[in-house]
Amino acid sequence: MNCGCSKHIGCFAPNQTIDFGFQAPCPGEYIFEIWGANGTYTEIPIDFDADDLVVLPMTFNENATTTIKIRTPECVRDVMPGFYYFTTSDGACSWTVDGISPVC
Repeated sequence: MNCGCSKHIGCFAPNQTIDFGFQAPCPGEYIFEIWGANGTYTEIPIDFDADDLVVLPMTFNENATTTIKIRTPECVRDVMPGFYYFTTSDGACSWTVDGISPVC
């Protein structure tokens, strides 16, 4: 994968925590940028300490695909200027999740 791709990480029921599979490299505010299937956009800021699992403790009651990007906190940009978003281990720039739906 390369930047511009999304990695599908599964199907989630309402109120199920989404685990992105990595730990926070440093303390700070991590901003989840979320695009819904109907074109809605929202930002959810969550504070993490160093080594916390990066998780989104809520899901959406949509029977559709949602795309999520995670903006890096200032502590990451201080040591890696220009690195604004976390990527997956295989290079995708965003994650997609599905609500409980027939496709799941």
